[in-house]
Amino acid sequence: MKIKAAAIVFVFIGIVAYAAFSAKREFAPAEDLPREAVVYVEFTDLPAFLQLWEKSELRQKYLESENFNSLKRRRLGLKLASRWQEFNEAVGFSLDLETVGGLAEKRAAIGIYDVGKLEFVFIAPVSSEIFTATKFFLNKEQFEEKLLENGTSVFSLDVAADRGRESQKLLFASVKERFVLATSEKLLLQTVNNINGKTNKNRLIDEPSFKSLTENLKPNLVSVWVSQTALNKDYYFKRYWLMPDTNKLKNIRAGIFGISLEGKKVVERRKFLLEKEVNTTKLNPTEMQKMLSFVTSNVSFYRLQTADAKTSVNAIFDCIFDRKIQIAKAEPRNYSPSYSFYDFDDSEERDYEYLDRKFDETIDEAPEDNFKKSKVIEDKSYQSNLQNILQTANPQSVLTLTEPKNLPMPLFAEFRRATVIKTVALVNQIQLENAVAQAARNRVSLSVSDINLTWKTAGENGLSWRELNLPMLGWEICYAQRGENLIVSNSSNLLRETLAHTEDIQDEKVSAFPIDNLTVIHLKNKNKNFDEIFGKLAGENSNDFFLGNVGSLLETISEIKTIEIEKNINSRYQEEKITFNLEQN
Repeated sequence: MKIKAAAIVFVFIGIVAYAAFSAKREFAPAEDLPREAVVYVEFTDLPAFLQLWEKSELRQKYLESENFNSLKRRRLGLKLASRWQEFNEAVGFSLDLETVGGLAEKRAAIGIYDVGKLEFVFIAPVSSEIFTATKFFLNKEQFEEKLLENGTSVFSLDVAADRGRESQKLLFASVKERFVLATSEKLLLQTVNNINGKTNKNRLIDEPSFKSLTENLKPNLVSVWVSQTALNKDYYFKRYWLMPDTNKLKNIRAGIFGISLEGKKVVERRKFLLEKEVNTTKLNPTEMQKMLSFVTSNVSFYRLQTADAKTSVNAIFDCIFDRKIQIAKAEPRNYSPSYSFYDFDDSEERDYEYLDRKFDETIDEAPEDNFKKSKVIEDKSYQSNLQNILQTANPQSVLTLTEPKNLPMPLFAEFRRATVIKTVALVNQIQLENAVAQAARNRVSLSVSDINLTWKTAGENGLSWRELNLPMLGWEICYAQRGENLIVSNSSNLLRETLAHTEDIQDEKVSAFPIDNLTVIHLKNKNKNFDEIFGKLAGENSNDFFLGNVGSLLETISEIKTIEIEKNINSRYQEEKITFNLEQN
């Protein structure tokens, strides 16, 4: 009996030890790479990933797209291509995908330590047979061989980088069945010491933000960790990365992203470690179901989020007045035409804020700064008034809807918008109408005494709503109160469709867990909603920015029918799940 008990204890200890060892090895390459990386990318199976990319239609479409051609012509694209070509010329063979795929049996990782100088360390577990078959080893005569004190052979090559203005190295070695490739002697030696266990607390896995984000996390097909604090200070990130405004990222210390294939879906999961704690209210799945019943089939974009009075007012102003008036800055702006899902993070939708300097000069021929300043001050006053009105109704959540509508020539197009606000109490309609009418008068460059704005009741097929027409601007503002929901729109047609749709509640798929924010983008009507509208903007110019650059990007992802973005903030962590739903065959 004692022997059996001892055996059970031994087995239990073995299971626990194995589990602990397995958990520790989830991000094994990070145990070897030095700290202070700004970006870390790990592949669970690099050759398989590269093969998947090579065979994908996405690759071919993107490489042939105007968006990719535009990237190649931009300074960042030219710099990356130039630096890579310098490496190719130095080693005497092409550093293509075939070469990279031959450096790993399965798992591989790369740590980037300087974005501008392209300082990195690549590491992959390989057998001695795989190592001796790599193009690097087969061309080792191009390198200078050095022997370290521990007997490790390091092959080094000087590279004339940045058109000869900088001196950089390319080094590789085989250490305990790991292939190591680096562009810095210091980084390579640190990696070798980590592998041999000679360093303490100089491993990337010991970085507190890395450890915090990877704890209890399994690597995906591709996993990317970034030190956002370091990137926010990086010159190239601030000028050429995905976002023109890095201020939105100041509260993010680090983040990790994982991409996986799940049937007909590509799923990206993001987790951010925040500098300061953020506490939010959540969208209840049951309430989400009710709110999403307002979404019609023609809506191309919608966002559902928790709300207070301020968020609700911003949503109403964005809906009926398109956007807030902003004071033009005197300094020149140089925003690169790049796109990121961060653009959907808050309630202010900024479409194409900046085209070019000539466009600004044409638009801003007359000095209007003083006029704009006065409008902003008045806008804030009207927004504050409306905020006080909504505060008494206690808003809980807000749903914003957008439906692009192509109009027959010679007309252009309109973006129909609607905002649905769930409140605890009914909104005072008289106060609401007065506040909106006053804000509308402020948008007209006529004397207030010359404008007679009157609300009236309209209806159709048993549905009714209140309507305010501004014929001098071609605007209309309408709303309806349906129980606990206030629905505001800039189109009576969209409002009517929204009201009618609630009579036939659809079984929308929602998150099974409370979340902060849900954004959905429908791309199935891309040709109708995008090509026709922006074709009018381009005219006969096939190289137009919209049709050429943005159009080609959308064509690249034409297999995607919807993009769903769920966001959840919990104290010091912000999690996002982005699902790309592919078209069925």
